[in-house]
Amino acid sequence: MIEKKHLNEIYENAWTQSLSSLWYPFTHENNFENTKCLFLECLHILLLKDKLKLAKNGCFLSGTIEEQIELFKNSFPNEERMKEVEPYWWYLDECPAGAVWIVDEEVEGFTTPAENGKHYFWA
Repeated sequence: MIEKKHLNEIYENAWTQSLSSLWYPFTHENNFENTKCLFLECLHILLLKDKLKLAKNGCFLSGTIEEQIELFKNSFPNEERMKEVEPYWWYLDECPAGAVWIVDEEVEGFTTPAENGKHYFWA
């Protein structure tokens, strides 16, 4: 389980970046399966807290948050494949989605309007 303090640190370092920024904080102290579980937990929490949305080819993923997490869980390469493609798996077609961060301020050329005065930052 991710501690709230650790989650806040990860979020502060990751927002506006690709999903790899949620993966790498867990890789140094965990085996592949634990890293994957912690990544999915982190992703789940950020989706629930409306800090992040997932999109592919300019379209938000459909389905519940749980279904989106399951999609990621089922799409992950095995450990050997991840070693080969880890730096760029997040950009391959086999990765189900990329990060769209929900931010307070508009960043010209990077954000689009969202609800309640928020903006989507397409990483």
